[in-house]
Amino acid sequence: MIEVLGLTLLRPLWLLALPATLALALFAARRERRSEWASLIDQQLAPHLRALGFMRAAGRDRRIPCLAAAAGIASVALAGPATTSPTAPALRSLDTLVIAVDLSKSMTEGGALETVQAATVRLLQTAGRPVALVLYAGDAYLASAPSDDPHLLETVVAAFGADTMPDTGSRPDRALTLAADILAGAAGRRRDVVLVSDGGGVGPEALHEAEALARSGAVVSVIYVPPTERPYGMPAPDPDALAALARAGGGTMVAAPSAQGLADRLAASATATVPHEIAALMFEDHGRAILVLALLPALLLFRRVR
Repeated sequence: MIEVLGLTLLRPLWLLALPATLALALFAARRERRSEWASLIDQQLAPHLRALGFMRAAGRDRRIPCLAAAAGIASVALAGPATTSPTAPALRSLDTLVIAVDLSKSMTEGGALETVQAATVRLLQTAGRPVALVLYAGDAYLASAPSDDPHLLETVVAAFGADTMPDTGSRPDRALTLAADILAGAAGRRRDVVLVSDGGGVGPEALHEAEALARSGAVVSVIYVPPTERPYGMPAPDPDALAALARAGGGTMVAAPSAQGLADRLAASATATVPHEIAALMFEDHGRAILVLALLPALLLFRRVR
């Protein structure tokens, strides 16, 4: 199906018949002109033959344009121009998005916690599909199974704080492993993971998990949120490691101010799968009405020659 001029074409391949019809019509018209008998018949006899209907002047065979017009209209009708039915059932996307949020000390005590919350909320509000929320520090925890209710998850995000996680450290590899377990049971065609982090703890294990997710068909993207301050002993942010993680996962890395752009791209990639058995209920096919119009040029073929 494709969208053209506000209409959905249910069978767009039938449009390929249009150029074929035009080519055949031009070929037939050219051949008809070349086969004109006027050059072979006595010029005094030709007007009488035309009057009796045994001859036509060059280019006067109306069958060619009539058949071409009928075939062209039929091709458009068979392409299935349709509009969404007002009684169509509402479908939701089965694609799943997993947001893995780094809540290690560098994120919660580095002055960027509000930025982390804002980026996460943007993803939730724009997702348009079920979202699972994973939080990690020294270990990874499932904060919410895939949910269609962004407001429910926003209450979890609002509670982020320095005492949210029960352990210390930063293990994005464990967060990605948990994300893989969640996506293993996902029913949709599109599966995404977004890591919100400053790059702490990204090492060979995390890269390996990102590559494994990519091989399974998932896409791993990253939102880089650097701390605004660095208390004593806090590790430095590592955007290069995050960029490598995004490459390994087949996704992209964006800075926190560009989180909305990533959210929009993820929303655009979500698919609402239409089960085959109810596809006919989703659209009103206007092809049958258009096919009736093909009868008009076809009727001219039966007009008596005078």
